[in-house]
Amino acid sequence: ERLESDPVAAQLCVLVADAMAAATLQEMGVEPDCVFGHSFGELAALVAAKVWSLEQALRIALVRARAIAAAPRGHLLALPLSEAEAAALLKQSGLPVFVTHLNAPQQTVVGGGLEAMTALLPFLADRGVKGIRLDVAGALHTPLMAEARTTLGRVLETEPLQPPTTLLLTSADNRYSSEPGEIRESLSAQLTEPVRYQRMVERLVRDGSV
Repeated sequence: ERLESDPVAAQLCVLVADAMAAATLQEMGVEPDCVFGHSFGELAALVAAKVWSLEQALRIALVRARAIAAAPRGHLLALPLSEAEAAALLKQSGLPVFVTHLNAPQQTVVGGGLEAMTALLPFLADRGVKGIRLDVAGALHTPLMAEARTTLGRVLETEPLQPPTTLLLTSADNRYSSEPGEIRESLSAQLTEPVRYQRMVERLVRDGSV
């Protein structure tokens, strides 16, 4: 019950569980060819790639969560649409709502401030589109997280990172990163940039990593 009411505690538990799963596989001799994470999951991916320790990841997770909590309020809405279809509807609406996640060919998530998202619902309903509101901390991966991005970036500047021991695909720009500076930039940039998970998976398939 506490995890349901405390998103920060829930995120920390997910991070620990992910790190434990990766450590267990590595102890069994299973080493990844490549790691990447879906939004918050990138913190665990960095643990698996030995870029930083679990203790570091937990500390940064707290900084990230507090920065998000201080941002303007908002939420996310999952739509049964392609990225192009969702983007076209958002343009028609004229509302400050943004594509935040491309999870699958027909699942795109959008987000924005509370007022804009409230206005978006009847606009979508008039066009026969029904979305699912996601229970998240705010309008993640939108410009509303600009100050949170700055805060996180400032803290990451002093965080010691190691080059990854395996290929690391960063979510902010869908490219392989090995330099600590690039990894720091990606971690902070992802707060305001959309997570195009589908394209990341497609790249791994194209590159022969999966």
